[in-house]
Amino acid sequence: MLPSEKLLFSRLEAAEILSLSVSTLDVAVARGMLRVRRVGKRVMFERHEIEKFSRADHPRIWPAGGARGWRGSSVAGRDCFDCKRSGRKMQAARFYKNVAVCQGCWERRSALAPKRAAAPHEEEATA
Repeated sequence: MLPSEKLLFSRLEAAEILSLSVSTLDVAVARGMLRVRRVGKRVMFERHEIEKFSRADHPRIWPAGGARGWRGSSVAGRDCFDCKRSGRKMQAARFYKNVAVCQGCWERRSALAPKRAAAPHEEEATA
């Protein structure tokens, strides 16, 4: 049992208790190794989940090959998601909503995306 009687811990507190970095803790959550509770926008960790995680062996938390292949890392060495589906092979240049795409596909997706409406207070200020 942890020395504190708290039931929920923040990401920073949970990472400190487990002696992990916050990014490694986030990867463990994304891979389903740790369950979280959400209180509004806050991500909270239950005491028994932290204890359960600390009792088990975890040979690999980060995906095989390090950060390469991890969704948020880099487009370097990746093929475009859209071009690959159409049979062409193009190198990805950037992410569009967490999908690696080439510059041409990124511009096409951006042009087709619905534009955000202006906030009401901005319209009143110009009128």
